[in-house]
Amino acid sequence: LVIDPDAPLPTTVEALNQETLRAVEALVQLFPDNPDALEMKARVQVWLGNSAQAEETWQQCLKLNPKYVHAYVGMASTAAARAEHEKSLELAKHALTLDSQNFQARAISADALLQLGRAQDVPGVLEEHLSKDPRSRGHYLLGQAYAQLGNYEKARDNYEAAIRIYPDYREAYNGLAVAYERLGEADKAQQTMDKF
Repeated sequence: LVIDPDAPLPTTVEALNQETLRAVEALVQLFPDNPDALEMKARVQVWLGNSAQAEETWQQCLKLNPKYVHAYVGMASTAAARAEHEKSLELAKHALTLDSQNFQARAISADALLQLGRAQDVPGVLEEHLSKDPRSRGHYLLGQAYAQLGNYEKARDNYEAAIRIYPDYREAYNGLAVAYERLGEADKAQQTMDKF
């Protein structure tokens, strides 16, 4: 790959996509035995809407390194996007056996559990991890779980935590408004819905 710093920037989406594809192909050619290079290619494939090609690329990563956690996380994410929640959960759990601190795998697992109607299992996936590494997405998912379980105090607390970490988290405001409403705090519910 030759990069000309004086070359004009791509002026269309298609031109940008083609330049990006050329760059990741060059990266794979430069580092054919490095799963990270293939991982970049898979991410670009997902970005371009080619999840089937991305999964093939992640399988190539696993041939190079059967314990390559990013491949499992990527495949779990694409399975979730296709609403294949059992498959998504299985892949994310496998990623966690390889890297128990991988937050993305935890979030994918929690989301799959919510989609499968297993909200009671979500706190076990997230709570301890979030006590050491608070993440807005994690608190949002815990809020969703507790709301599904009818524990609106814990739902409220987690939605509030998500918003403290990321004040523009729109979905968390919606969940928080519902939690306030269920807790009989109508004024707070309305203020939160207005913010949403």
